[in-house]
Amino acid sequence: MIRRGFSELVERVRVFFTAPVLPPTALALRSREIALVEARRRRGRLLVRRAAVEPLAEGVLEPSFEGKNVRAREPLLRALERAREKAGVRHVRRWAVALPSAICRLFLLDLEDAPKAKDELASMIAWKIERLVGLSASELTIVAQCLPWRSHGTSAEARSSKREAIPRRERFLTVAARTDVLAAYEEVFQEVGVHPGFLIPNNLAESGWMMTLPSDEDALLVSVEGDWLTLFFTRHREPLAVRAVHCEPEAMLDEIHRTLVYYQDRLSHSGLEPSSSESTPSETGSLVLERGAQLRAIVVVDHNEEETPSSFVREVEALCTTLFPGNATPTVYFLNEHPLEQEASWRLSQLAAPLGMIVSSQTWG
Repeated sequence: MIRRGFSELVERVRVFFTAPVLPPTALALRSREIALVEARRRRGRLLVRRAAVEPLAEGVLEPSFEGKNVRAREPLLRALERAREKAGVRHVRRWAVALPSAICRLFLLDLEDAPKAKDELASMIAWKIERLVGLSASELTIVAQCLPWRSHGTSAEARSSKREAIPRRERFLTVAARTDVLAAYEEVFQEVGVHPGFLIPNNLAESGWMMTLPSDEDALLVSVEGDWLTLFFTRHREPLAVRAVHCEPEAMLDEIHRTLVYYQDRLSHSGLEPSSSESTPSETGSLVLERGAQLRAIVVVDHNEEETPSSFVREVEALCTTLFPGNATPTVYFLNEHPLEQEASWRLSQLAAPLGMIVSSQTWG
């Protein structure tokens, strides 16, 4: 999803939420480990054929939006080689790759009066990203994916709207990263013979799990990676709102609480007008909502948690019990607690990003 050519900024080259064609091999890079997997869908199930999780020594990789990320190049190269060797995929060249969440900025942008011309639209998106990130677009690699815009007004409203001039409104799932930071990762992959045909941040890759949930439900991904917290809402398996923030671990529950309250106030009721990312608590976009929308599932992926049972996820569950009525409390799925069938020592949380990319490329009922 991350590409260089600025002229391709708004091209629908890859459609992450609408059945993209991705390679069946994927890897995720994080500060503590490398996780890679080869998986295919068979008879309605996603079957993992090969996988490996390779630890990284502390200080080898220090993900950040700015500055040097790869601190020890040779140990990182050796770890990538070991992981591919263990999984038996050493000769695979085409990969979908997920990079640390901290190196990218993820936004949902709602644009009113969006221009039809590609160049003008690209300039508008770049201008908005510059304001949100605080850097010139010339220093950034930006990709914006146009998303469906759902309107759920009444029949009378629909007839009325036909008589009125309706502004051109577009929604974009947008990823921005510093070009020089991405180049450093790309050089590492080139050196080991890995060719990323698809490149996105871990938090977006993990949201691919939402494709396995019922299509008529609202869902929330809670992704914790170092000091980076992502809260990613979906509706009809499409992005609804995103909140991705730098956050100390002890403050994460407070951020989740604030965002769930925002969901209840602004996203779970009908009759709301779209709001731009600047008007919400953080980098969050919303859309015209339908009646009866409710949060039914919360998927938690905590890369900071090594032990189970997890006090963090129990606190998330307690938070939901407090905020939601008993008959509408969302179910919390904690991927850290589920081992991979083929290897009991591996948790689904470790493979959440690479599997999420593969899952998103399948057609699920």
